[in-house]
Amino acid sequence: MTTKSLLRALLLLSATCGLLPYDAVASPYTAQTPVIDPSRELMVIDHRVLDDARALGAGPWSFGTLMTRLAGSEDPAVFVEHWFDTLTQPQIVNGVSVFDVDKAFAFAQFRFQWQSASAAAEPEGPSLLMRLAPFRLLAIVNRPDLVKVGPNGITQYGEGRFVFGAYDIESPSTVHNFFVIFEYGLPAESCADVLDWATRWHGLSAYAIESESYRAALQAVTDSFTLPSVLTSKPNGSLLNQLRTNEFDLGDDFFWNLREWNLVDHGTPDFATLDTVTTKQTPHFAYLNTTAGRTILQQYLDQNSVDILAGIHVVPDYFQTTGFGVRSFQSGDAENSCFHPQPHVVGLCNGAKGTRWWAPGYRGQPEEAPVSVVTADVRHKFALQTCSGCHFQETGTGFTMVSARQVGQESQLSRFLTGLNYPINDAVIPNALDAGGTMVPVTHSFNDLQARAGKLVRMLGLNCQIGSALGELQTIQAEMGTRVH
Repeated sequence: MTTKSLLRALLLLSATCGLLPYDAVASPYTAQTPVIDPSRELMVIDHRVLDDARALGAGPWSFGTLMTRLAGSEDPAVFVEHWFDTLTQPQIVNGVSVFDVDKAFAFAQFRFQWQSASAAAEPEGPSLLMRLAPFRLLAIVNRPDLVKVGPNGITQYGEGRFVFGAYDIESPSTVHNFFVIFEYGLPAESCADVLDWATRWHGLSAYAIESESYRAALQAVTDSFTLPSVLTSKPNGSLLNQLRTNEFDLGDDFFWNLREWNLVDHGTPDFATLDTVTTKQTPHFAYLNTTAGRTILQQYLDQNSVDILAGIHVVPDYFQTTGFGVRSFQSGDAENSCFHPQPHVVGLCNGAKGTRWWAPGYRGQPEEAPVSVVTADVRHKFALQTCSGCHFQETGTGFTMVSARQVGQESQLSRFLTGLNYPINDAVIPNALDAGGTMVPVTHSFNDLQARAGKLVRMLGLNCQIGSALGELQTIQAEMGTRVH
């Protein structure tokens, strides 16, 4: 075990004491297989946990505390003000401006209300009091399916996530469709590290979820990745991989927007800021709006169809096209819109709102001749990895995976997570030609929590004394492919 691994093990000890292919079902296990309780080990949404004092004010699960921890040596109010600046001022991401005047105005109003409440509570205090942050905890999430194994070995067990929903600070029962997700990488350097994380998350099932013992054990797990860490060289000593947002009613009500931020140091590692970056695996929404754009998208699908089918394609920042030069390709603002030329639909929304990724040759009847099942699968698997595709049409989800909630209520989970009410017809190609030339339905089913549970079981079953353990982790990673959400 390396010195870093040993130090991490000691810290963890002191603190406590897949994805399968998208349309697949978890593989069978023996009767001795650990039984996973997703509600305690994978997706914690019980209001008795989320309404605990730990999630309020200056508690360790509160939005304000997590932002304070991200801020490092920076004043947390200044740190969060900078983040709001990226929402209210134009940002150039991958060579393209990210800005919407209506949304900017709405975010400015939201910030002003928080500033006003802070000034009323502490007239001489900071511009934004973190203990008054108008964000309600919606879920605490374990993502073992995001294990990372690189050429030099294991680098990450997976991710731990906190999902928050905004509310009106003057009327807390008024919730906003503005969601913020903190996504932390859980570091691992060995099979033993991965097994340790898996065991700690699974150990939560030993406690009744309504008990203080459960909440204390869960905090011990979350503190180990939300507190500044000596085990990382990342900015501000934070294990944050990225911060994401998904929002709708702050501004233009035709568009849901999904965006992403990284902690970026500007020459001083302990003095980093949250800066806008690309929303991974998602091309510019504008490519759907023009003939030229859809042609560029067609070229990308044609050139990368093999990797797309294997789930290993990576949407590039820039794409070398034929006839259009090098084009900025990956977006800094993934939009979910009900207003663009959609396949088989004319006009505004028309009962089918939500971004549909398609290109010439990848849409079928009635505009084009019928396409093959393989072609339909290329389009679907590409669209499914985009933020805007996964968060609506491709999975039949209503934009959010976790819903807003009131105090005393549980968040509702999307059917993409729960597996309920499937199969659904393909969003663009509901029928395609099979290998025999017969027109057949194209449908999809999902059960992401079941897939994550299967991966956690496999991690718990690792025998780190044999060489196949690393291969099993590589297999889990391969099943996830390059999906990031």
